[in-house]
Amino acid sequence: MKKRCFCIFLTLVTVLCLCAPAFADMGPKPRIVLRAENEPDGLYYVDLLVEDEGRNHALDPEGYDETMLAALREYQDGAWHAARTTGTNVPLFGDITGTETERGREFTFSYIPPQRYRVILVTEDGSVRVSEEVYERARFFETMTLDCDTMTLTPYYDIPFAKIAQQLFATLVPTLLIEGLLLVLFGLARNRRNLLCFLWTNLATQLVLTVFLSYTLPRAGLVIANLLLIPVLELIILIAETVVYRRFLTGRSKARCTLYGVTANLASWLLGVWLMFEFPIWG
Repeated sequence: MKKRCFCIFLTLVTVLCLCAPAFADMGPKPRIVLRAENEPDGLYYVDLLVEDEGRNHALDPEGYDETMLAALREYQDGAWHAARTTGTNVPLFGDITGTETERGREFTFSYIPPQRYRVILVTEDGSVRVSEEVYERARFFETMTLDCDTMTLTPYYDIPFAKIAQQLFATLVPTLLIEGLLLVLFGLARNRRNLLCFLWTNLATQLVLTVFLSYTLPRAGLVIANLLLIPVLELIILIAETVVYRRFLTGRSKARCTLYGVTANLASWLLGVWLMFEFPIWG
């Protein structure tokens, strides 16, 4: 039994090491979302203004109003030019017509959005509106409210209860499945006390993690979110759960309970990373 538990742990560590390079270009990409208010009547286009000198990756003009596109192409303010309409040095995706949502029309620019940007809007009659202020992208998922009258941007934060519940369900269920399977394999699922300890511990840690991330992750900077915030939180949870399991799980040695805590958390972390890359929720 001891050899089997150690083999499970060693296999998991090996998988973690081998899977690390596979996430090179997978998962959620940074984006800027503009949610429009005080919209002009009729058709209008919204694009980002950037300072780079590239003219690659330009929008395919087919299906767009040529007069309105021309207004965007012709706008020049020093080095500032329309990003999607005239192109950028790096890939930038997004539709200048926007998408209608329950919160209003949204314009999303993703993959490699600019660090510094302004906004340009053109209406059906060819009139052009431009934001004067230069905005610095501060978050991985940047959502801003665009006032189409004043052409000003303000940060938009909205994490409703339904989204918190969705995130909790999306992380708790896979965690219970993978860690529950390991609980059985480690021979620790033999009494009611251990099962209740396992359930309550995971419910508590996942609830705390979900609520904390729901309010901090959308506001966190790119480096903080990916390199500091999540790894630190996962390490804290690993230590906390391992201490609880070592203290309260019964029927097996303390060493096995400790090894289970570490192995279970590594397994659920690996699963969580895959889920985050394949099915991103926040943003």
